[in-house]
Amino acid sequence: MPPSDRRTPPDRRTPPQDAAGPAVFARRWRRRVSRAGFVPLDAAALGTLLRRLTGGLITALRSPRFDPGQAAAVGAALVEAHLTEPAVLSATIQVIGDHLAVDAGAGPAHRERVVQIQGAVASGYAHALRQATMAEQERLSSAVLGAHAAAERALRTSEERLRAIFHSAAVGIGVSTMDGQIVSVNQAFADLLGYTADEMCALNVPELTHPSDPPDMWKLYAEMIRGDRDHVRLEKAYYRKDGGVVWTDMTASLIRDENGAPELTIAMVQDITDRLSLQDRLEHQATHDPLTGLPNRAMIAAHLDRIFTDPLPGARVGLCYLDLDGFKRVNDTLGHQVGDELLAEVAHRLTTCVTTFSPAVSSPPTSPSASPFASSSPAPSPSAASPPAASSPAAASPFAASSPAAAPAPAGSSPAAVPSPAAASFAGLDPSAGPGFARGPGPDRAARPVFIAGRMSGDEFVLLADNPAGPAELTALAEQALAALSRPYQLDQHRMRVTASIGVVESPVHATTPAELMKAADLTLYVAKQEGRGRFVMYDADRNARQAARYELAAAMPDALDRHEFTVVYQPLVSLADERIHGVEALVRWQHPVLGLLSPDAFIPLAEETGVILQLGHWVLETACTQAAEWSRLFPHLRVSMSVNMTVSQTHEPSFLTEVEAVLARTALDPGRLVLELTESAIMDTDGAPLRALDGLAQRGIRIAIDDFGTGYSNLAYLRRLPVHTLKLAGPFVEGLRFAEGHRSAEGLRGSAEVDEQIVETVIRLAHALDITVTAEAVETRHQADRLRALGCDTGQGWLFARPLPADEITELLRSESKSPS
Repeated sequence: MPPSDRRTPPDRRTPPQDAAGPAVFARRWRRRVSRAGFVPLDAAALGTLLRRLTGGLITALRSPRFDPGQAAAVGAALVEAHLTEPAVLSATIQVIGDHLAVDAGAGPAHRERVVQIQGAVASGYAHALRQATMAEQERLSSAVLGAHAAAERALRTSEERLRAIFHSAAVGIGVSTMDGQIVSVNQAFADLLGYTADEMCALNVPELTHPSDPPDMWKLYAEMIRGDRDHVRLEKAYYRKDGGVVWTDMTASLIRDENGAPELTIAMVQDITDRLSLQDRLEHQATHDPLTGLPNRAMIAAHLDRIFTDPLPGARVGLCYLDLDGFKRVNDTLGHQVGDELLAEVAHRLTTCVTTFSPAVSSPPTSPSASPFASSSPAPSPSAASPPAASSPAAASPFAASSPAAAPAPAGSSPAAVPSPAAASFAGLDPSAGPGFARGPGPDRAARPVFIAGRMSGDEFVLLADNPAGPAELTALAEQALAALSRPYQLDQHRMRVTASIGVVESPVHATTPAELMKAADLTLYVAKQEGRGRFVMYDADRNARQAARYELAAAMPDALDRHEFTVVYQPLVSLADERIHGVEALVRWQHPVLGLLSPDAFIPLAEETGVILQLGHWVLETACTQAAEWSRLFPHLRVSMSVNMTVSQTHEPSFLTEVEAVLARTALDPGRLVLELTESAIMDTDGAPLRALDGLAQRGIRIAIDDFGTGYSNLAYLRRLPVHTLKLAGPFVEGLRFAEGHRSAEGLRGSAEVDEQIVETVIRLAHALDITVTAEAVETRHQADRLRALGCDTGQGWLFARPLPADEITELLRSESKSPS
């Protein structure tokens, strides 16, 4: 056979030179698979996978003996790569049949081998897919079984946990059916109410009702039973098995079945009895005086606000403002413990007074418009000096028979667990449930006056009357209070009597306000103090207007000092022998911006009462000494003295002597030119002995003058021991020397004038015997000056010589005297 006729076996052919190669087949395969459906790999990862698998296919194609496992591994690899879309297998089979042999450089003789490869790939793919599916199913089955077992374990654990919570919870828990039958309670709920769990399960929810349950509580419960409401929370009281009461914070919830229908209710209750008790005690402490147990200022103010809020037509209000007389002396002498015991006893008597109060006579009808605030005419009142009536015995009181609840409760006692409906009237307390409260007889508030005793502060108390019958009822109450307080007190080993002063105000509610009522009562109390104490005084609009004006004047004094509204004028002291100026007296005036120039009589008593006198007196002393020093420099040869008035408050100050020395040092005034004028009461100490500071003043060269001599002690025996240099005769004695004898006879004043002249002469002789000079005040006529000169009086002061003048006018007078011959 020629060489050209020999044929090479198909499997030994040399691949044609234009064979595409494995890389081309891998690209064709990738494109087919990418278009077939979802591929969970990106292009690069898919290309890498298919190039690797292409190698396996070509190896299977060229192997002398066909190994189906190699092709099956390609199908399994596709499943392992999650290329499990049916279209992926179809595209793979198709691309193998169309291009594997050609791209691998194999001839048509390998067609059978390609078919075998296609079958093996499909078989491996199917087998791997079945194995993967079975494995997935096994995993799912195991997961489902595991989840079911875990759910059962969790359910058992949850049930056990809930059961433990239910039985060991500190709060009470109870479950009931829709018809109210209790089916389960925990031990905490049973212990709270004093039952066993089995005993409570025999009860029905409505059996746990309590009178204090809110009116809408059962309405809310019915809504929850119907399914209209899922939760209810409120404060509820329960009766215990032993009859006691426990307060709880109760929350009830609705439990629905799988269809959403109401099935059970569960209630959780927490004991808040101690919390409410503490709250009650705190409210009581905030509204009651800790010493006496009476309502305090805040509670009285709240009662007044309640009275004035939406008052009934024709409603009236009354107030007795009471202050003990001389209570400070009890504290100072017997100690504060005895003072506290006295206040507690006073509170007890006032409480008894309001709870047993019964007017001796019925009050006349009072016009609703009749108000002391509406008119300036004085309100009718009995004489303040009339003796108080004896208090009525409790048995004779209609309140004792008709209102047993009005009896006073012990201080600090709490109301019953169930507050009465009247509790809403004030801070949860029934006015008749505590000390200091009493309600009069009557069908309703309009006819039932309420009397309340309270302590405002210190030794001040009030008796508040809500809707009294009229002023007469208030005066009767004040008289009964005075009588009760005037009885002797036995405090340990101390037996004492104490009186009180009362300011009484009564008015229609619409005619005043709480602030005006309290202010009027306070001002009226002050009037009662001024009129002698141990009495009551009814409110008088005109009088209280004057009193209010005085208070306003007193309140304005500190600011007036800061604004330099006070000024000092000077009145000459003239020698009666030659009528030359030997000295001046400093007199303070107030240049009020509204009232004009006020004399000392208008404001000095107020300054004494308020304590402003210390600051004012210091300013006057400083001003006068400064002016006296100036005159001493201008007229050194005149030796003009400066007299300055000192009040009782100033002289009794411990620093009195030190302050005088400091003023003299600052002003550089010679102490010998300063004369301090003191009244007889200022010179005597509180124990009746002479003021100890006088010796210190005299030792420093300061002269002392007794002002208004003859109006105070007039104790001539003390003059021998006191370092007094001058007596100033009071004006009433000098008044008798005003006219000549003929004029006195015509006026019928001869007898009294002669007596005055003899008194003046006697005082002058006694004073001169003690080496004390005498100055006569209020010298207004020439006859007075002549008679005083004849009687030996040394100095005169009055309008005859000069009125009080400003400093510059006194300077001119002194300049004139300095030029005139002695």
